[in-house]
Amino acid sequence: MWDWFTAAQTVHAFLLVLAAIGAFRFAIGTRFWFPRYIHYLAAFASVLGLTCLTFIPADAPINQSEWGGLKKGLLVLVFPGLVYFFFVFHGGQRVAYERTHQPEAMLCPYCRSPQAGPGSRCSHCGQTLSR
Repeated sequence: MWDWFTAAQTVHAFLLVLAAIGAFRFAIGTRFWFPRYIHYLAAFASVLGLTCLTFIPADAPINQSEWGGLKKGLLVLVFPGLVYFFFVFHGGQRVAYERTHQPEAMLCPYCRSPQAGPGSRCSHCGQTLSR
């Protein structure tokens, strides 16, 4: 029984790594483009992280360590990192990029297949599209 769980975990980890590679290749291809509102959300998340630092008491373990400054910096950076991670992980970067940088798609009025834009020919039925 546990061998099935181990196999499922292995397949899941492989698919996760494959998806991460695909997302990273897309991000490189778009030169790490993100919509402006994601940067605003990340800036808000950074302010949230800085606010969390103000609530840490003076006798907290993070203040007692010699690596306390690094740990505090990572605590602040975790919040905008989560914003960017979930935006990319849920496919928001690809959708936003395609909506912004691709020509507006329209449906062919004759066969209802998606086409590039007005003035082109439908690859499915051969009709010329007009708007």
